[in-house]
Amino acid sequence: MEEADAFIKEACRHLECSFADDDDIEFSTPQLFEFLVRCIWKIDNNSKAVLPSFVYPNVITNRLHLGNAISSYLQKLHIRGDIALHTILYGNINNLRSACIELIRKLPIDSQEKVDQDCGHTFFSKARDILKSQPEWVPVYCRSLVKQHVWNAHNNHPELYPLHMFDHPMAQSDPRKWICQYLNSSAPQQFNLLSKKGKPALPPKPLFAVKNHNDADDKSVKVEKDVNEAAMLQEKFDDKFLELKNLENRRVKVEAENEILISKLSQYDTELIDALANPQAYAEELLAKITTLNEQIDHETLKIEKRKTIAAQKKMDMVLEMKKMGVQNREVENIEKMEASLKVIDGKIENNEVLVEKLKKRISDIDGESFYEYEKRSRDLDEMVRKQENEMIRMQEERLTLRKQEERESEAVNRSFAIIYNILLQHCDHYRGRLAMESFTRIHLYCMEIMEMLRENGTLKQAVNCLENEIYAEEKKQYGTKCDMLNRDLQEISTLNKTLIAQIKAHNQHFKLPNV
Repeated sequence: MEEADAFIKEACRHLECSFADDDDIEFSTPQLFEFLVRCIWKIDNNSKAVLPSFVYPNVITNRLHLGNAISSYLQKLHIRGDIALHTILYGNINNLRSACIELIRKLPIDSQEKVDQDCGHTFFSKARDILKSQPEWVPVYCRSLVKQHVWNAHNNHPELYPLHMFDHPMAQSDPRKWICQYLNSSAPQQFNLLSKKGKPALPPKPLFAVKNHNDADDKSVKVEKDVNEAAMLQEKFDDKFLELKNLENRRVKVEAENEILISKLSQYDTELIDALANPQAYAEELLAKITTLNEQIDHETLKIEKRKTIAAQKKMDMVLEMKKMGVQNREVENIEKMEASLKVIDGKIENNEVLVEKLKKRISDIDGESFYEYEKRSRDLDEMVRKQENEMIRMQEERLTLRKQEERESEAVNRSFAIIYNILLQHCDHYRGRLAMESFTRIHLYCMEIMEMLRENGTLKQAVNCLENEIYAEEKKQYGTKCDMLNRDLQEISTLNKTLIAQIKAHNQHFKLPNV
């Protein structure tokens, strides 16, 4: 399965499909439509008149016409398998894998592949000519015997076999005649072709018999002089060849070491090499250079100091002139701005300190019971937030399950519609079949419109819920700001009441508030 899918993906890249560059190709219905249409275009150039585009249409009628055209083309190309309309419209790669592979096999060979085949044939012919031009092969044993001649039969002269004295068999003659003639003749005895009966074998030697040291097995076999010379020459050649290899390896190592030394020497400066050669002269040159550099530094420092004094004097003169003219200096303005900003910051710090003192007093006035109530309220709020988060997560999961269920049901509805359409298409020849087909298309269109309206209604509801959530969040923010303002006003009123009571008590010590 995976090999077949990889084969189809490679074909998609070859056909330059729009989804071929994706990392993971899902082979959805629009992608399968595009692949099938591109394959049909490649096989039949005239098919573009019937299949003008490979884009998966959104309108159901155009989709049905395009699927019907693709299925008819696959039948013309004799593609085996389930290539009906409902499989093309609502099928997947598992249903159309065999059809896709057969289409790929029926694709024509490109010009580039033909050129590659021609190049392969030319390369093979060149290699064959080169092998023919080389000297013919001689076995190793023959080379050791210095036998460099190769035996070949002369042109137009057949080899001489024992049958040359007899009549050659004709194409339509009985082969048993000349075989009998050959066996009855004296040719086998002449060439010792028939097996002769040998002498009877000697009885085995007894176990207690002592081997003779002068036995024929222990005798040294005499070797011919030319064989010994060839073996010695071969050994010498092998030794020299090994020495040559060792020298070559040593040469490569020496060259590598030389390159390393050259790279190391190039890192150092030529002055350092001269200093190592004559250190006294190099020290004198360094002293002279140091003295000249010190003189240049002193001269440059004097110049810089003079320039600084001149610039300071010019600045002072400019300040005096600006003061005489009544214009303040920019630096003075900047200082005044900084002082004003510092005063503002000091005022803010004082206000913050006052607020801190008020908060401390308010906290000191709070009893233990009220503090416990605040903690309880905060815990309740945290629990409510957790419950709301869990409820939101549950609602999201339910929404996902509902979407998946809706997709499955829509696929089942589409598949059933396709099956009904395929059945009705077979009976469109008579009047009732055409009426049934028209009514079915109307029902299908109505169903598609209802499904789209339901989807739009769901999206509208989702948008309304988002707006309501935003309005609730904004109202919550405004409510929080209003609560803060009210608390601030209450704090100020309580502080004012306390100050008034303190002033009244200062004038009248026996003053008491009435009990409400």
